[in-house]
Amino acid sequence: MAREEKQRLTVEITDLAEQSLAAIWRYNAEEWGEAHADHYLTFLRSETENLGRTWRSARPVPGFPTFRFSLLKTRRSKGHGHLAVFEIDGDTLRILDFHHTAQDWQSRYGEADS
Repeated sequence: MAREEKQRLTVEITDLAEQSLAAIWRYNAEEWGEAHADHYLTFLRSETENLGRTWRSARPVPGFPTFRFSLLKTRRSKGHGHLAVFEIDGDTLRILDFHHTAQDWQSRYGEADS
């Protein structure tokens, strides 16, 4: 039996998600300097692009069966990271937004059918 090739999706980042990345960069630049902010943003963009092939391991957003999320965290991080919330439309994985793990990000999406 032939091995099934894993589907790779094209990753698209929405304007809202790009604005969140810019805010993440600004926060990191203010707290730890521009070099750190550049490095962390490069990490987030790389991990986001990798979601095009690893998306199956993402978890569903409660109350929103078409939305999924994945934790993006450096190996050195002992606690927090960022979550990428996305949806899949055909062969496109659309990043809807990024949220810090300390945020109450789930309440932003509300409850479906409530």
